[in-house]
Amino acid sequence: MIMESVDALINLTSNFALAVAVIAGIAGGYKLAVGEPGTGVRLVAMSVVLGGFPLISKVIMPWAVELGSAAEPSAAPPQGPDSQAPIDSPQPPPPPPSADPFSEIPPIAVGEPVELPAWFWPALGGSTLVVVLVPLVVMLGIRVLAKRRQQRELRKEIERLWSLHDRSLRKLKRAYTAAETDPWTAFRRPLLTDVTEPLTAQFHEKFARARELDTEYRPTNRELVDRFGDAVREATAAWTAVDQHARAVAVPTTSDAERRRLRRAEDALRLALDERASPAERAVALARVEQLIAGLTAIPDKARAAVVAELETTTRLALTSG
Repeated sequence: MIMESVDALINLTSNFALAVAVIAGIAGGYKLAVGEPGTGVRLVAMSVVLGGFPLISKVIMPWAVELGSAAEPSAAPPQGPDSQAPIDSPQPPPPPPSADPFSEIPPIAVGEPVELPAWFWPALGGSTLVVVLVPLVVMLGIRVLAKRRQQRELRKEIERLWSLHDRSLRKLKRAYTAAETDPWTAFRRPLLTDVTEPLTAQFHEKFARARELDTEYRPTNRELVDRFGDAVREATAAWTAVDQHARAVAVPTTSDAERRRLRRAEDALRLALDERASPAERAVALARVEQLIAGLTAIPDKARAAVVAELETTTRLALTSG
């Protein structure tokens, strides 16, 4: 009766432990997958312990119950005058000696096959299933966690590279805008605005390509970021080459008259930009600059237009403030 109660209690407890072990293993794998290793490891460890509990309990608890039953004292043999054999009673004669010396050896009793209880195989199967599934869940969780970490690192690297390339492009834009709006560009490096110059045309082509890849949103594709970076580097290299070439060539005058005209235009430009001069003097100098550079064929039309526009803006502000 006691063993039946113990078996029922063990079955109920084991089924509950197996169910909790499966739930804990699945939850632990999920926690590992979402990036919570502390909670995930604790849940997986609990799943392993609960998964081995049914088999251990069904082996140890019945053994403990049987051991306790065997330790109880057995009933004492009856005592009385009739229970003792009389001292003077005749003893039976010994058996005659046998011719076979091995006939007196008692036969070895062969034990009957042990019959396993009904709960053994289900408990063993459930425990084995938990022990096998939990490592698989843990491995899957670790793999997913490593992949998520790799993706986060890749996104950070993509954002870092995109920011680096974007800053380089903005720096190039500022340098180009400053050169394009500087009145002195027409006198010191006019080839920067001459699109018929091969280096200038090459720069504008690469610069347009880099600006085209500069999207408003930040891409998550490493290939697009690398293409943008390559375009920015090529545009920057083209700008450096055309700037150095333009500074080296300066204004390619072909005669002494053009060189004198260019020097007078530079003097007039200095006066037009001098804030210490009166508004009238600056206005006269502006008109003088326009007249002198109009006859210089070495200065591209775009450079002359930039000089005139910048000088008109500067002079207008000076006259207004004066």
